[in-house]
Amino acid sequence: MAKTKKVFIGLFVLVIASLLLNASVQTKKEVKNNSEDTQVLGVENKLLISELTRDGITYISYLYPVENPNSLVLISNLDEQVTLRNFVESSNCEFVINGGFYSTTFSPIGYLLIDGIEENPYKGNVLFNGVLSINGIDTPRITRSVPVDPLRLAIQTGPILYENGKSLEVVIENDKPARRSFALITGSNNLYLGIILDTDSSFSGPLLAKLPALLNIIASEHQIEIADAINLDGGTASGLFYTSEDKGELVTELSTIGTFICVEK
Repeated sequence: MAKTKKVFIGLFVLVIASLLLNASVQTKKEVKNNSEDTQVLGVENKLLISELTRDGITYISYLYPVENPNSLVLISNLDEQVTLRNFVESSNCEFVINGGFYSTTFSPIGYLLIDGIEENPYKGNVLFNGVLSINGIDTPRITRSVPVDPLRLAIQTGPILYENGKSLEVVIENDKPARRSFALITGSNNLYLGIILDTDSSFSGPLLAKLPALLNIIASEHQIEIADAINLDGGTASGLFYTSEDKGELVTELSTIGTFICVEK
């Protein structure tokens, strides 16, 4: 991992039950059905923020465009198990989101490659059926297996939500509402990382089965065409950090984040 330096920054802790970023509201799109409302709350430099209501539940989403994939690094947290807050205080990250899943013994579930070094082998899995990777020429991809060309970093996760521009049906047993983190890539190979959560319960969010449809709404609000998308770890082991000048966003975790996806400044 690149050397990091401690940065002192005022973090605005996300308070889910309170009014959210009212000062940054720029546009609002009304939907005829009162139970389905979508608002673009604004843009904090790069961070795209939306609020949407479906089936009586209001969600907020944060979407970050990775403008330079070369600045993206993976850091395993399975040994040190530091909090997101402590990690960002000692790092040089402009943006951080959680990566993939891990087992009860704090081992990665599936493939993990950091700085070109394989940390854990690929394992076929119906749920964790995709690989988010960046190759040696900094092209981000979401694929169903490990690409054969030289990779700089890769993480096995899932399920895949979009493939070749089409949303996929997600069917899992015991699907429950939870905070969801995700990665999506456009047809122009632009990578976005994001999180969506319930405004009334910070660790809750949509059913996994509903995530593809919600991503379509969020992407449409920001004129983004999804080619491929994949689910990252969610619920209590998910979190997000973003900083720009004197502003910041912090969505904290409750349990250990297994891998940090960091976009360095």
